[in-house]
Amino acid sequence: MTASAVTYFTGVHFGTGVKEGQSVTAYGKYLDELVRSETQSEQWRIKRRECKFMGRVGESGVMDPQ
Repeated sequence: MTASAVTYFTGVHFGTGVKEGQSVTAYGKYLDELVRSETQSEQWRIKRRECKFMGRVGESGVMDPQ
C-alpha cells in the first residue's frame, strides 16, 4: 500500500558572531512518497522525499561560514 503527503515548512536561520542580529527565512515543502510496512505494526515509512524551496526572505549570507 502506498500514499503521498505534502508538508510545508518555514525555517529561520539566525546569524552568529559578526552576523549576529541578521536572519534569513526559507519557505518550502516536502513531497513524500509513503509505503506501509507489513512487518512493523503496519507503520507508514517514507520511501522517497523531495524538498522544494518556494522562497527566501532576509540576508542569505547569514548561513555562510565566518
